[in-house]
Amino acid sequence: MESGKLNEESLGIILLRKTDWHDYEGIKWLLERGVDPNRRTPWGKTAIHNAVLSDNDVKIFEVLLDHGADPTLIADSPHRGQPRSSGAGRSAVAMAARRGRRDVLEFFERRGIPIELQGVEGLIAACARNDRTRVRAIAGREPHLVREIVAEGGKLLAEFAGVGNTDGVWQLLDLGVDVAAMYKEGDGYFDVAKNSTPLHLAAWRAQHATVKLLIERGAPVDVPDGKGRTPLALAVRACVDSYWTYRRSPDSVEMLLHAGASVSGVYFPSGYAEVDELLRHHGAK
Repeated sequence: MESGKLNEESLGIILLRKTDWHDYEGIKWLLERGVDPNRRTPWGKTAIHNAVLSDNDVKIFEVLLDHGADPTLIADSPHRGQPRSSGAGRSAVAMAARRGRRDVLEFFERRGIPIELQGVEGLIAACARNDRTRVRAIAGREPHLVREIVAEGGKLLAEFAGVGNTDGVWQLLDLGVDVAAMYKEGDGYFDVAKNSTPLHLAAWRAQHATVKLLIERGAPVDVPDGKGRTPLALAVRACVDSYWTYRRSPDSVEMLLHAGASVSGVYFPSGYAEVDELLRHHGAK
């Protein structure tokens, strides 16, 4: 960067890629040197759009807004030849609602960004924020929006589960989304296979409270995802081979085993003593 040979587009791409890596220090360094946070990349997104889609920490949104990022900008379709943008046509605010990022929505509001989403996205945002009064009001007034949520419930429920928005998952389930609805597209960024269920997401991303709720609401515990992995296999792997091993706990494994999950196909021994003891007790060899 200090060579002066990078153009504005290249710098915008570097900033966006730093959000892929959740690199707070790198993002801060670039912004402090004048990189435009609202520069659109060939993917049609700015850095803040990508920060939402990559589930960045709130502190990254804070530094982006401190340097002028605008979460109300609408993401464009990608340029010809570039991969499709999953956020095309939406603002970072709307994307945060669809990801179930209650923390990000509340941060935006504290910073004076209005959460004024219309139509189905308004109902999704109310679910994400666990605003039961608003959910009931919108659902009663516009039942067709509930049907829209149920129609795309697999993706919504999975993404809420993946970020651990347990209250939001509860709201979606109460609106009628099937607890076993499939996330057909998957998410390669987080190694979420096609045809995953919300329980796969919650187990893989070590969202233990959400795993508990999904099991209580009847989620199937032995359905394989598109790569043949069960929620139990993913819960074990999350403890020893993931970017979020800092959340590791035997809790999800124990809950899944208690719910009758099979140990077949589960990597054993995992190397995590508490989990291996649970698996051994349930017949793993």
